[in-house]
Amino acid sequence: MRFFLSVFYLAVINLLHGQFSVVDSLVNKESISVSPLEIVNSPYRDVNLSITPNGKYLFFMSGRGETRWSLKKETTFRGKVEYDGDIWFSERVDSIWQSPKYLPLPINSAKSEDEPNISPDGQTVYFQSWHDGWEMDGGPYYRAELYGNRWQNPTGLYGGIHQFFKDSMSYYRRYATDGMAISPNGKIFIVAAGVDYDGDLDLYISRKLDNNDWSYPKRLVISTKKEERSVFIAADGKTVYFGSSGHGGFGGLDIFKTTLYDDDSFGEITNIGAPFNTKEHDFGFIIGALGNEVFFVRNDDIYYAQLGAQFNAIKPSPTLVINGLVLDCKQRPVQANIELYDITQNKLLATARSNSLSGEYSIAIPRIEGKYRQRIRYFNDTTLLRKDFDITEDTPQLLELTIQPDCAPIVPKVLPPRPALPMPTFDALIYFDFDKQALKSEEKLKLDSLVSLLQGLDGSMLQLHIVGHTDSWGSDEYNIKLSQRRAATVADYLRQHTDVALQVTYEGEAIPLLDNTTSENRARNRRVAIMLSGKDAQH
Repeated sequence: MRFFLSVFYLAVINLLHGQFSVVDSLVNKESISVSPLEIVNSPYRDVNLSITPNGKYLFFMSGRGETRWSLKKETTFRGKVEYDGDIWFSERVDSIWQSPKYLPLPINSAKSEDEPNISPDGQTVYFQSWHDGWEMDGGPYYRAELYGNRWQNPTGLYGGIHQFFKDSMSYYRRYATDGMAISPNGKIFIVAAGVDYDGDLDLYISRKLDNNDWSYPKRLVISTKKEERSVFIAADGKTVYFGSSGHGGFGGLDIFKTTLYDDDSFGEITNIGAPFNTKEHDFGFIIGALGNEVFFVRNDDIYYAQLGAQFNAIKPSPTLVINGLVLDCKQRPVQANIELYDITQNKLLATARSNSLSGEYSIAIPRIEGKYRQRIRYFNDTTLLRKDFDITEDTPQLLELTIQPDCAPIVPKVLPPRPALPMPTFDALIYFDFDKQALKSEEKLKLDSLVSLLQGLDGSMLQLHIVGHTDSWGSDEYNIKLSQRRAATVADYLRQHTDVALQVTYEGEAIPLLDNTTSENRARNRRVAIMLSGKDAQH
């Protein structure tokens, strides 16, 4: 009788709201096993999940403490005083999840870190931190990079996201959040936020603009007068899952699926049904890039299930996952930057960075038949490789690719000497607006002139020195970071258009071009200097 009442209740909700449907998986609930992931769960909250496309690492937030900086908070969970949140992860070895470990400093601290999102290549983690000074360093959302086995350089996202949370502060009260998602291409940010963590949160979206700043978040239309939490953007970049108590359901929070469009509108809102949704609080749903396994949270514990074909209705669009390994001539793993292009459309689809210790990286893209190219640039090296491949109906969903240069010995040809032509010279200053890191249109023209100058030259013989600077406003620490971001903006632009080695440094306000006594002088000091050097190029 209870089963039929649940179905009747959901049918009535459909008629009243006309907003969502319930996936017809109730009849299949006996064919799937939903189990708690005991090895990672604790007596405290374990929520806000993220998994790498290769399914090897699962990240989450836990209030279990167990670190040397853990502090008990005033909040309680299941009758126990909970610790400040930290980001933890578990590694899967030979199909078995291992006991979790916490991320070290400088990611975690005694100020509550939460909402980890791991990038597709596994080398970047986005997260939230309410550490002291977040109002000044671009927080409360950050990104950090993995080099070898060490996480380094947490940097605030700044832009509209930073301003949104600064604006929420009034009478020492800021917006609370419970769940954030970054799209696989790193250009969409969605967060559940509101004035009261235990109240009704809404979903807000921010997009990365052409100048690499984040837009000011706006409330999504799928938000209700009740609560929305724990959002996730699937590997196809458009399928969104979220927890809600405002769209009807089985009771408490339920998991819903929808499609996000470029204008921030949505498709049909679907309750994914049993056995994932129950009368309990079910939320925090994530699905692996291959679409065959899911993880979600029930009453603040992590659960796991394998999906069969009968659950295709709740899966995102098919994706292709590349598990890559970059080696050098001596079979040693190396760090490299990887770009994946759709050759037919001449479009950059994804970027990745291989780990310097393992040489591994992952990329997940929508599965569309066509011709593709990987462009691999070795770190601190002149090696540049291009690997083409086709995606057809017969291509497996998971591609295992090993990248290695052609290491066969080359017999040098004896050629008559040719006169050396003097290396072209280029010395330019790229200027920035106050407290900005985005390139202005007139400064892009300078960079395009440099790109034209370098065309046809041997990039291995040249090096571009890029140095970032600021004016004197702001603290030394802030200005160093701002000069770093400005230099990185110029370097990223040149990497996309040239094969020349780059040497990037930053000086903050330490070496002004002019004294900082006038607004005109300060404008001249907000700059990135570019200098071309190297041996004489042979034509």
